[in-house]
Amino acid sequence: MDHILTLRDKDIFPGYREQKIDYVLREASRGVVFDFTGKIAALFVAKDGYYKLAGGGLESGENKLSAMVRECLEETGCYIHNLQEIGLVEEWRDKYKLHQKSYCFIAEVKGEKGQTNFDAGETADGFRLDWLGFDQALKVFSGQSTDSYEGKFIIRRDLAILQKAKELYGKK
Repeated sequence: MDHILTLRDKDIFPGYREQKIDYVLREASRGVVFDFTGKIAALFVAKDGYYKLAGGGLESGENKLSAMVRECLEETGCYIHNLQEIGLVEEWRDKYKLHQKSYCFIAEVKGEKGQTNFDAGETADGFRLDWLGFDQALKVFSGQSTDSYEGKFIIRRDLAILQKAKELYGKK
């Protein structure tokens, strides 16, 4: 899988001094999900005021593809198909002692759109699903900011994923 981006605290916080940390590995699948009109799934996180792409952590017994399918069904209410790998993003978040590997894909909605099924944390954070045109999504994602530590990583990560999708496949 191609490398898209590596993010560390020093990349986000100028002057940050790296520390020696024992990180815990978390693997996740996420990506750009197109509907039949060419719009992409974008999840708005109301609590911290930014958009993110669909996806999340691998659960026990899952592989990166099955996790992507499950996360998309939960977060977009849609079954997906035509998954294509676009690369890997690695994040080293010192505050949480987290080393996250995100396996990134593009995919298409299969069949009708259903209802989201956000987990308790996503509901508490005010998640909302929007469908944005690809160029609109690039503009929105590139203009985002937040005070949230986690959100600062997510914004940089997901913009890089969108840019890689455009580079490899253009607009759907």
